[in-house]
Amino acid sequence: MCTVRWRNRTNTHSFDGQQHWGVASAEACLHYCVVTTTCVAVDIDYKYLPAHCWVHQDPARLYYTAPIFNVVQYRVVSRDCRDGTFAVLSTLVI
Repeated sequence: MCTVRWRNRTNTHSFDGQQHWGVASAEACLHYCVVTTTCVAVDIDYKYLPAHCWVHQDPARLYYTAPIFNVVQYRVVSRDCRDGTFAVLSTLVI
């Protein structure tokens, strides 16, 4: 099982994320980030149904942020996937 801790930033996004079109929900976006080991953050745009998912893989680009209403950025604080399975236990860190 993977244990992931997230830090969220409300009404914030970073530049250069890649939109992931195959995501049907915010939970699926977070799960996609967990199973994509190079993912360091996701921006979830709640203006749309289903929510749009933007995946970030370059930690240096997270410093370039801008305010956008209804977007929440979830940054991976820590990820522990010791046994290689991807059942997800997520913890939000504020």
